[in-house]
Amino acid sequence: MYKLLIIVVGLVFTLVGCANSNENIQQPDTPIRIGVNSWVGVGPLYIADELGFFEEEGANIELSFFEDQATGMADLAQRKNDGSLVAFADLVGLVNAGVELQAVWVLDDSSGGDVLLSNGNIKRIEDLKGARIGLTRGSFSHLFVEQLLGVYNIQLDEVIIVDVGEADIPQALVDNRIDAGHTFGDFAVKALDNGAVLLGSTAETPGVILDTISFRQEIIEKYPDQITAILRATNRGYLWMQDNPEEAYRIIAKRTNITPEDVPISLGGMKLYSLEDNLQAFDLTNNSSSSIYTTADISMNFFLNIGFIEESLDINALVNGDFVKSLGG
Repeated sequence: MYKLLIIVVGLVFTLVGCANSNENIQQPDTPIRIGVNSWVGVGPLYIADELGFFEEEGANIELSFFEDQATGMADLAQRKNDGSLVAFADLVGLVNAGVELQAVWVLDDSSGGDVLLSNGNIKRIEDLKGARIGLTRGSFSHLFVEQLLGVYNIQLDEVIIVDVGEADIPQALVDNRIDAGHTFGDFAVKALDNGAVLLGSTAETPGVILDTISFRQEIIEKYPDQITAILRATNRGYLWMQDNPEEAYRIIAKRTNITPEDVPISLGGMKLYSLEDNLQAFDLTNNSSSSIYTTADISMNFFLNIGFIEESLDINALVNGDFVKSLGG
C-alpha cells in the first residue's frame, strides 16, 4: 500500500509539473495559424491536431488548409498564416521577396512522392525535348523539373515551360494544354486514374525537395516557447504514427482526400523526419542529401542560374536550428 501511495503521489507531481510547465508558456492572443495542404507528409501535424497533442504541449495553434503551394506562399506573404508547410526552395523565394521567414523543422524529404507525368503521348523523359511542361515557375516545382531533366542531360531551355499549378495538372493533361507536368499526392492519383503516364519522380533527385515547417520571424521571436511546443507535439505525432500505422492512415486519409489504403503508398514516396533526423538535418557538418544546408545550396544555385535571385541569401535568414537542438537535449 505504501509503495502504491508513493507511485500515485509521484504521478500527481509529474502531472502537476507538466501542467505548470505548459501554463508558463506564453499564449498568443489568437491561435498561431499554420498552413497545410493535402500532402501526406503533413501527417505528423494532422495526428498531433486530431489527438490533442498540441493542446497537451501548451501550443495554441490552428491548421489552415491551402489548395496549392502558390496559395500557401501567398498566405504567408500576406500574413494570413504565421507559419506553414514550405518546401525549402519556396522558402528561398519568399525570403528573397522580403518575407522574414525561417525553417525550424524538416517534415519530410520527397523521394518519389513528387512526380512528372505525361498525357500519354510521351512515354520517356528522353523524349521531352521541345515538349510543354506544366509547373509552378520560380518554385520547388521548377527546381524539381530542372533537376530531373538534368539527370537525362536535358536543359530547361530545351523544353517549353507552362505555368500550371500542381492542382491543375490533371485537367491540363486531359485538355492537352501541356505534354507533361509536375504534381503530387491526390492530384497525381487523379491524373494517373485519367490515363497519365509516370515519367519520373523525386526518387531520382534526393534532397531536392525538403518540406519544412517554417514560421515568420516575428512569431519565432515573440513566442519561442510556442514554437518549441509545436515541434514537440509534431514529433509526438510522428512517433504515434510509427506505433499506430493503421489508425494513423485513417486520420491522414480524412485530412488529405485519399483512401486509408492509399496513405501508405503515398508515404512510400517520402522519408518522414523524426527528431533524430532533424538533428542530423540541422547539423552543419552533415554534407549528405539529408542536410537542410545541402538543399539550401541546390536551391540557391538554381535560382541564381535562372535569375530569380541576384545573390545567395544568408543561410541564417533561412534556417533556425535552435529549436531542434534544444529538443535534442
